Amino acid sequence: MLVDEGKLDWDKPVRDFMPEFSLFDPVASERVTPRDLVCHRTGLPRHDNMWDFTEFTRREIFARLRHLQPSRDLRAAYQYNNLMYMAAGVLVETLTGMGWEQNLRERIFKPLGMSSTYPILPDVLGHPRLATPYLERDGRVVPVAPKDFQSCGPAGTICSSAADMIRWVQLQLRRGKWGRRRLISEENLAQIHSPATVIPGPYPWPEIPMSAYALGWMVSVYRGEKRVMHNGAIDGFRTVASFMPERNWGLVVLTNKHDHPAQHVIEYQIYDRLLGMDPVSWNRRLKRQWADAKNKAAKERRKKAAAIRKGTRPTRPLHEYAGRYVHAGYGPLEIAREGGGLAITIGKFTAPMVHRSYDSWQFHEEIWNNDYTATFQDDSSGRIVRVAVPLEPNVSPIIFEREKPDERKN
Repeated sequence: MLVDEGKLDWDKPVRDFMPEFSLFDPVASERVTPRDLVCHRTGLPRHDNMWDFTEFTRREIFARLRHLQPSRDLRAAYQYNNLMYMAAGVLVETLTGMGWEQNLRERIFKPLGMSSTYPILPDVLGHPRLATPYLERDGRVVPVAPKDFQSCGPAGTICSSAADMIRWVQLQLRRGKWGRRRLISEENLAQIHSPATVIPGPYPWPEIPMSAYALGWMVSVYRGEKRVMHNGAIDGFRTVASFMPERNWGLVVLTNKHDHPAQHVIEYQIYDRLLGMDPVSWNRRLKRQWADAKNKAAKERRKKAAAIRKGTRPTRPLHEYAGRYVHAGYGPLEIAREGGGLAITIGKFTAPMVHRSYDSWQFHEEIWNNDYTATFQDDSSGRIVRVAVPLEPNVSPIIFEREKPDERKN
């Protein structure tokens, strides 16, 4: 919409519109365009824990992007990145002088009559129709608190219903018109639906021989038909919005459990029926694929457990590890004595730590079922001065430097 109004150009540097935009790589800082932001090719890997764990505001996260290490050169590879969608939201706010949430309400929700759609969780808490999110732990399905992450809101905080979301899909199929009103030009919508970055294979299913990322949509072929879709996953929910533009078919699947591929089983089965083709056994395929992925993760955890040096002890008293450590991007990390061990706190995330070997300690993140190892490092005098934590697997471990009591500014 802003491109239609002449306020934005897909292919001019973001800095032309927002001079304060800055990444770790100075070349990327100068050359990244709005198109790069929304098709995941800035060179920056996810760094999801930077916004997921911490309590920074949207503008604070935006200002800290310059401290996050890239893993690839600009435009060298597709790397899904929620932080770049947050940055695109800040760009919208800068150009309109209005919050991202208000832009959604005024430009999209109201015109489309999406009366059961809310851009942030607090707006919908207490709603009688709000779904309870669930996840599976130790063979039991348990509820989890709905996630509020306004700081990274443009990456996916919208709470909606299937009925409202299908209006959004209909806008795509109607080529940007809603009734007599045109919300976006047909030319710009065609760009939004056009591949911009190849999503690397392998592609395990012959029915889906390729996939690419457009501008906010994934584009592929399903059984010979162009398919435009985006899936989503956040604590306790998995979703998909999908359409076949040449057929004028669209669908939305919203589910409220974390650990499953059911949204795509349902999507593919609907398309098989609409296309009049013999159905593919997607339930069996994806159930097996999901189980294989779980088994692989469990095997990797066992491998890591076996690599632990048995019989080792911390090299110093526990109180010497305790303290406040800081990274310019991820912010502060606190290590505290807890019972007979240690506990780690990064923003709103807290977990007990289990001794692994010597100066390495392990902690667990429950929702995505990830284990992390924190390794403490000392200086030439033997004093612990930093801790390294691999919070982003595609770059070097994040180094948090120990803060002296009189240095507490972050």
